[in-house]
Amino acid sequence: MVRKLLKRILAAYVLAHKNVPPGAMY
Repeated sequence: MVRKLLKRILAAYVLAHKNVPPGAMY
C-alpha cells in the first residue's frame, strides 16, 4: 500500500519537474 503511494508521489514530482523550468522552483 505504502509503495503505491510513494510511486504515485514520485511520478507526480517527476512530472512537475519535467513541466516546470528548474529555476522556477527555487
